Amino acid sequence: CRLSYASLNESNSRVIEGTLDKAHSTKPGASVFFSQFHVWPTRASNVAMATYDPFATASGATITVGSGSDRKESAKRTRMGEGERESVKKSADGVPVHPESPTANARVLGRFPILDDRTSAVIDLVLGTMSSDKVEIEAKLGTLLFKDSSRGRVGRGLPIGTEALWSNTRESRFESSISEPAFRRINQFLNDAYGRNKSEMRYVHDFHTDVKYDSGVREVRDPETRELKFVESKSRSGDVDFVCPRRTLDYRVSSSVESPLSLDYTRGRRPRSERQKDRRSYCTDSLSIDLTRVETWNHLDPSTLQRQGPPTVSFEVEIEILGKQVNLMDAVHQYRKSMQDRTSLSTTRLAHLVHTLLQHIRLLQDIAGRE
Repeated sequence: CRLSYASLNESNSRVIEGTLDKAHSTKPGASVFFSQFHVWPTRASNVAMATYDPFATASGATITVGSGSDRKESAKRTRMGEGERESVKKSADGVPVHPESPTANARVLGRFPILDDRTSAVIDLVLGTMSSDKVEIEAKLGTLLFKDSSRGRVGRGLPIGTEALWSNTRESRFESSISEPAFRRINQFLNDAYGRNKSEMRYVHDFHTDVKYDSGVREVRDPETRELKFVESKSRSGDVDFVCPRRTLDYRVSSSVESPLSLDYTRGRRPRSERQKDRRSYCTDSLSIDLTRVETWNHLDPSTLQRQGPPTVSFEVEIEILGKQVNLMDAVHQYRKSMQDRTSLSTTRLAHLVHTLLQHIRLLQDIAGRE
């Protein structure tokens, strides 16, 4: 018997499988009785009762277990941490398995499944650009357009009907903004998720002003006092575009490098635009989901550098892997070692992180709307 409970935000699930004795309810938090069962991502057997929280982030589900003898007693609640997850190093056949990999318990003719092409393309992007912990990996919602404006959106008119990797980037461009109604739907969804699960998520509301210069240099200033907070350069290392004909939005996964600069770096330079950002961030233990309302002034007075004319308003949605928090560099090293050892790549920590990123951006894409 296999029971799968979708999480409250319908983006993740945790699976309990085994021999079912009795289920009191199929509602979230229900008590389920088994004679023998297996709870992913833990390794347990001969357990009679399990109660778990269906909303679980990448750090693992909250699971309460007890044996038949102590079924009437309060079972011990366990929150799996990073160290505990990493303690499960290998499967029964000796292959290293990341316990939260989507294929941690799956087999195809006795073998672990292979990575799908879209996940592999993003992993290749990470492997090819991840040179230090300054590299940022993020996914953005937007629209893939032909550079020839008369042809419109890439996804229309093509002989494909599902999400696909788009490689003809010489003829296309990615517009990383979405409509205000779609932005509001996503914002409401994330507010609801955060309201139900404040212990699992962190919320940050930030206002700041970006003053942009040539060569990817920007100043970040306080929007009211104009105090200079920091200066940095950001250069994009690579992109992977996905065209989605059945959706109103496409998405892009990018790799970029952010490098801090001295506060006087822009002295004597002329800025080319200014962007005022109202950003809401919803953070899990591995991802930061950022929703940003942006006001852009592309024309500044040449003498006073004051904004000229009304701003252009846009709405942006992006999800960033928290590289330092999840030790992304280490995940890359482990993946490369798995390639050398010929072990299953689909069960590595890097594959899990990329899979999680793609599932989250697809969820927000779905909430934004379909064609």
